[in-house]
Parts: sequence; structure tokens; C-alpha cells
Amino acid sequence: MTDNSVVCPAGLAVDGGGNLFVADASSGRILRVDVKSSEVTVAATGLQSPGDMSFDTSGNLYVAEQGADRLLEFLAMGQAAGNLTLTPSTFDFMDQPTGGATPTQDFKLTSTVAVTALAVSFTGSNPGDFQAVSNNCGTSLPAMGMCDINVDFAPSATGSRAATLTVADSGTDSATASLSGTGDDYEITLNGSPQEQSTFQGGTVTFNFNVTPVGVFGGVVTIVCPVSSQLPALTTCTPNPSSVTVTPGTPAPFSVTFATTFNGVIGGTATSAFLSPIVTGNRTKPPTRPSSALWAFPAILLVLGGTVALRAFSGRPTLGWPRRQNLQWLLAALLVAYAALFLGACHHNTIQAGLNTPVGTTSLTVRGTAQNAGRGNTIILDVVAH
Repeated sequence: MTDNSVVCPAGLAVDGGGNLFVADASSGRILRVDVKSSEVTVAATGLQSPGDMSFDTSGNLYVAEQGADRLLEFLAMGQAAGNLTLTPSTFDFMDQPTGGATPTQDFKLTSTVAVTALAVSFTGSNPGDFQAVSNNCGTSLPAMGMCDINVDFAPSATGSRAATLTVADSGTDSATASLSGTGDDYEITLNGSPQEQSTFQGGTVTFNFNVTPVGVFGGVVTIVCPVSSQLPALTTCTPNPSSVTVTPGTPAPFSVTFATTFNGVIGGTATSAFLSPIVTGNRTKPPTRPSSALWAFPAILLVLGGTVALRAFSGRPTLGWPRRQNLQWLLAALLVAYAALFLGACHHNTIQAGLNTPVGTTSLTVRGTAQNAGRGNTIILDVVAH
């Protein structure tokens, strides 16, 4: 319809195909609104104040012509009402990134009679972008039966996408629903940071990124660090923030920081100055035991400390000193403590090897997820010896 006249709706009716018919009392016309395209066309003219309208199951339209005080019948004006009906008859899944899928939409199928050999199919411009994820209809429905078909939208490309959901039985009955959606996209891009960065063991390094929308993409993107199996040992990853809200056409910044570990022991098993490992190239030999001379020294200290302690208890002079019991107590304690510490160090080597982030180069993928669609960017982390 091309004119801009004001419509005065005095009656409404829907045919078996879901198309809307409007009685325009001011212009004496019957207007038809297509269920799929929303296009408005003129179905009848020359009526005198048309009012209430109704369709029968065969698609015949009955109109109360108020100005002439009569009832008009328009044969096959609309589509006949079938035994099968899908509700809703149209649905727009809105925007969805390519590679992901929307939540499902429930379409209810009803039948006025018993039907068999039910089949669900998709036709139209982009039938592969819409899927019946599940349904409980089976292959038949009893009279006045109802079942559910759950459909999602998984666009294979950006832009407008459309298809028709059709359910047909073994005879001539079928029901359809018009489906639409828009495919969009987003990318994880570096924001001023080089792809490869280095840090010493124990240091941190930060990579700056953007979530860059493509087309009409917008919404919340969750930032995901590389999986633990991909990270170097003893390295942590922290995104900041953990999620970003993207406005169509505007990149949203975020950063990811990697923190490495250094405990001050380089290679092997650390124990004490008397029992330390020997590092040769990339291999660590077991620690060697001290010589018998080194073992003799703490033994002498232990015996001497014990003697001093006993003489202190007896009150007799020690090594020709006067009876200064406080000094003897202090000397005895120091000697015994030193010997005990030495022997303990020799027998308890408890600091394990491998407590530093290993030196090397690792490729890591930082990802974003939105609406079941993931995107990633691969960066390189170099860990340098401390």
C-alpha cells in the first residue's frame, strides 16, 4: 500500500496462515498484513463502513458491512485453517556471534485431529543456521495433541539470516513459522602491546588487549586466561577486568598479567653449606656427604659442650676458669646449639628442586567468550634466568 491515509480499524481477523486482515471503516477497504514480510496490501474495496470480520476453516472471510446493514462473504480470501499450528508463527533470534548458538526458543505444535508421520524441516535463505535442538513430538500426535520443538540460531556468517520452520504430516497438513536473526562477530586484539614479551624469573609482565566488535556485536565478553596446562610451571594469570561490556562499534580494553616465581634457589636440591647439590649443565647430582674431618668437628664441639655443662652443674671450675656459673651455662648452650644445628642440616635436606618458573618461551592463548562463542589471541611469554 502506497498511500498515507489514516486507517480506522473497525474489525480484525486472522486467516489459517497467520495473516492479519483489517476492516478500514474510514476508506471502505479490507487491508491484508502479510505474516512474514509485514507488507500491507488491499484485499477489497468499495465497502460501506466494514466492521466485524471472521474466517471459517476454509479461508472464507465474513464481513459485517455496517453502512449497508448486511453480511458479506469473500470466498477463499485467506488461507484455510490447517489441522497443524505452530506458535509463535514468527520469531527473531536477534544478534548472535558466528560460531556460537543462541538459547533455544520453544515452538508449540498443536493438532486438531490425529496426525502421523510428522517431519520437521527448515527451508528458505539460510536453513542451516537454524536447528531443532530437541523436540518431544515424535512421529504422531493425537487429536487436540500438543508438543514442543526447541530451535536455536547458530549463524554461519554475519548479516541478516532467515529460514522457515515447517512441520508436515503424512497428508496435506503442515504448519510453518518464520525465523530470523543477525550474525555478528568480535575479535580479541592487542592494544599497543608487542606479541612477545620477556620477564626474569620472579617478575611480572602485562599484555594489553581490546575486544573489537564487528558489525552490530554488543554485550558482555568474559575474559579467560590460558588453561593451567598451557601456563609455565609456577606462573599465575590474572585478567583485569574479568569481563567487559562492549558497545557496538567501540572497542573495549582489558589487560592480562602473568606473574612468575623465583625462590632464590637455582637448580637442584638446596640444603646447607655442608651438604649442597652439584649442578652440571641441566642435570643435578645428589648432594655429597661431608668428609670425616668435617664430621669430627661438630662431634668435638658436642663433647666439649657436654663437659662444660656437667661441670657447670657440679659447681667445679671448667678449663681452669673460676666458678662463674653464668658464663659456663652460656658457653655450654652455644656449643651444644651449634653442634645440633650442623647435624640437623646434614640430615634434613627439605628444600625441593623446581621451585622456580622454568626458563623458556611459551605460546599462550588469551580468550574471550560471549553468547557461547569464543575468540582468542596468541601471545608469547619469555622467562629469562634470574
